[in-house]
Amino acid sequence: MNLQKILESDTLFELLDALEDFCPKALMRNNDDEVMELRDSIENTENDYLKILSSYLCVCDDADEVIEAVYEFIANCKGFAEADKENTQQISKDEFEEILDECEQKCGIKTCIELEHTVNAAEVDGVNAYEEFNLRKRENCVNIFLPRIDISADKREYISGQLGLMLYDVLRTKIPEDQIRHEICRYVPEKAGSPKSARWLFKELFYNVVQYEENKPRVYTELNLHLKRVIVLEFFRDMIMRYLRE
Repeated sequence: MNLQKILESDTLFELLDALEDFCPKALMRNNDDEVMELRDSIENTENDYLKILSSYLCVCDDADEVIEAVYEFIANCKGFAEADKENTQQISKDEFEEILDECEQKCGIKTCIELEHTVNAAEVDGVNAYEEFNLRKRENCVNIFLPRIDISADKREYISGQLGLMLYDVLRTKIPEDQIRHEICRYVPEKAGSPKSARWLFKELFYNVVQYEENKPRVYTELNLHLKRVIVLEFFRDMIMRYLRE
């Protein structure tokens, strides 16, 4: 087993290759020491990819559990592939953190999430065929891969969607889904009867928080849109305060 190859991985693709080489040898091991060493050696890593891997391994008590968790990590990353650089754009960690900080000022999302969870974000120089696997909650960690997306897509809208999903997953640890949906319908009546899940509605609605500006628009035709964003912002503030009081 080549543990060093894993520890020296600079990209997600390098890490996946190293793990796929590691697992078959780990299954044929003579003892558990090196398998458990993988768990222990990445516990305090500064490598973004290994931080996410560590969130899978930190709860493992024996070598078999570590190997099973590694295979789960690999499976969750299988959708990633090399991207067409000319037709895609990278979502950067700096851009993600900038918008997260903006939204913290508006509704306290960062305070809410980081009260009991750690956010692990990692840029991936590739596209993901299975977007739902970009965001995964593990124990008290919220892991997010930041991929390349279509060149014509709005980066801020994409990031806002991920933040909405992230916030929903955290709120659900204390607030039942039916209560969340009830509050969505109370604040945004047009969503009543929507076939979409409450989680997906969070993804859609959170873009209003990103777009919200304190100053009222001077153009009258934009006032209704501003007022809608104010109401949606109050919804998220209310849900976050409810979570913090639980």
